[in-house]
Amino acid sequence: MRRHNSLIPLYFTYSMDELISGILNDRVSGSSVICERTCALLSSLPIDEGRPIAMKILDAHRPMALLHSCVRRYLEGEDISSFMEEYRERMKRAAENAYRLIEKKESVLTISSSSAVEMMLSSYEGSIFVMESRPMMEGTMMAERLANVGRDVTVISDAYGISMVAKGEVDAVLVGADAVYRNMLINKVGTYALSTAAEHSGTEFIAVLTTDKIFPDDIALSEDEIMQFHDPKEITERAKAKNPYFEATPLKNILIIIEK
Repeated sequence: MRRHNSLIPLYFTYSMDELISGILNDRVSGSSVICERTCALLSSLPIDEGRPIAMKILDAHRPMALLHSCVRRYLEGEDISSFMEEYRERMKRAAENAYRLIEKKESVLTISSSSAVEMMLSSYEGSIFVMESRPMMEGTMMAERLANVGRDVTVISDAYGISMVAKGEVDAVLVGADAVYRNMLINKVGTYALSTAAEHSGTEFIAVLTTDKIFPDDIALSEDEIMQFHDPKEITERAKAKNPYFEATPLKNILIIIEK
């Protein structure tokens, strides 16, 4: 597989307030990118100064188990400078395990923008369908990156992606995950519908993640914290709207691939 290069900002060009705001308001990056930026920021700060910043970031991205792992280690006084390097090695192994399942399939479909999924698809020779992933269109952004490295990729509307899976028009659904929480997969809204459509059509549904994405038992999340409702104006300003970014999907019929 080709090496995947995350687009990490040059931190010395930003003020501290800009760095913090950028992480808090990031609505398009996957959990690994947000966690990488958080680790880079916190590792430069003493705990007394970094603790309130860490808690703000955690509150802004509650469903991201990887972020909880990073912040917990930081607050316990551990050195987190190598946290993401270790995570990337685990993610690479998980991606390689999952890649063996899809490399001979003719077509796959994905949603949102998972770093592990993008790593796999950057070497995949079949047809790739990427749901646009409204409202922030991060799926479209990932599709454009895959097109730039020569992949056969097609952006599709979110509703059409669910229809394609329900009709068995792709060989597999491939997703990342922000977390596994109490026998549920937390991921981009639309994942539950994809899972139901895959079950209906008998399409293989694969989630690739590392064990860092499994929430510890002592953390509890409310439904609102899981779903992360954001500004309704991202959808419309002329009517009432609900704008969740995430949802919980039962693990039934989902093949979970990890790094071991």
